[in-house]
Amino acid sequence: MSALKNRRAIIKLSFTVLIYAIPLYFSRDSLNTHKVDIYLLSDKLRYPENIAYDIAELLVINLLVYTVYSLIQYKQYKRYALAFLTTSLLGIPAYFLIYSQGSTLFVLPLLILLIYVAHRKNRNEERNNFR
Repeated sequence: MSALKNRRAIIKLSFTVLIYAIPLYFSRDSLNTHKVDIYLLSDKLRYPENIAYDIAELLVINLLVYTVYSLIQYKQYKRYALAFLTTSLLGIPAYFLIYSQGSTLFVLPLLILLIYVAHRKNRNEERNNFR
């Protein structure tokens, strides 16, 4: 693994500190006097501070998964990481459509399907390379 790749990973991980600073802005009392509903398919009222913490958490998870994905060198393992990256990226729009617990019902089966597809591709490549 190259030093440049390691340096980029450290820079990506350092952005987690900046991402967790976002909710600090929303923790002011003037912003948390009223609850808001930002979900399209759900009626759930929440304080802006709580929403900011949820979004920051989703962004950090995406950044961590992307960092792991970028550090993987081998194609067969990178496919599995891509499945996790895809589903973690879908978590952000799913959060705004349905409150976070409901989005798991859609994202988890997709993750299982993507892992299965990656497994099948790897097995097919092994068979083709064996001959």
